[in-house]
Amino acid sequence: GPHSTMLSRSSILAARSLSKSGSVMFRVGAAGQLQCFHSSPPLNEKTSHDSAATSHWKFERVASVALLGLVPAAAIVGPNQGIDMALSVLIPLHCHWGMQQVIMDYVHGKTTLTAANAALSLLSLLAFAGMVHFTLYDVGPTKAVQLLWTIK
Repeated sequence: GPHSTMLSRSSILAARSLSKSGSVMFRVGAAGQLQCFHSSPPLNEKTSHDSAATSHWKFERVASVALLGLVPAAAIVGPNQGIDMALSVLIPLHCHWGMQQVIMDYVHGKTTLTAANAALSLLSLLAFAGMVHFTLYDVGPTKAVQLLWTIK
């Protein structure tokens, strides 16, 4: 069964659960209410969520490294539809993942969280569509940045 150890009533109290659900963290809020948080399962436990989360984490890293290469490549090569299309996919995706983390950290309540994620998905889709349209039917992001740099 689960066992817990309560620490002193400082700003953060921690309790560790020995159950498969992982650790349980407690924090005392400003008004003295006890707030409960759940962390991931112990490292020696493998769940189906683990491999999906690991794959997602790896894909985020690959996308970030690709952006690190694409931005200088765009500056060096100049306008190129292949580079512009890759940027049109990766920039909205990178922004979506970043905002998803902000929402997870700062938005609370099931209804509010669902609404925030739906709004983010819609805005991310619109950003992606706009970037692809800009690349296919206008100057594209690389040329747009070059044009901004030449404004006097």
